Amino acid sequence: MERITIYQGDTPTFNFTVTEDDVGMDLTNATVRFSAKAKYDSTTYQFNKTDPVSKDSSGNCSFLLSAANTNTPGIFYAELETNIGGVIHTPVQFILEIREHVGSAS
Repeated sequence: MERITIYQGDTPTFNFTVTEDDVGMDLTNATVRFSAKAKYDSTTYQFNKTDPVSKDSSGNCSFLLSAANTNTPGIFYAELETNIGGVIHTPVQFILEIREHVGSAS
């Protein structure tokens, strides 16, 4: 599983392309969720976002994380989930590591 590292308090944008048989899926009317939690079976999310910055008919979507979403250092299981016409699809899963900063930006 891929591992992505960011730092505590960062506000990154995550860009995804959802495809099926190498063709971008129409996400225009889809519900798209980007979430992360410390354990697969946990009911507590580090973040659970259902408000993409953008989504389109070619399968592209973007999520912006806030500083509150990245405030807790640790290792998290992250995934993107789509619901298109009642069909749930999980095209992306990865390990998200949130590290503490050594110093602070001024």
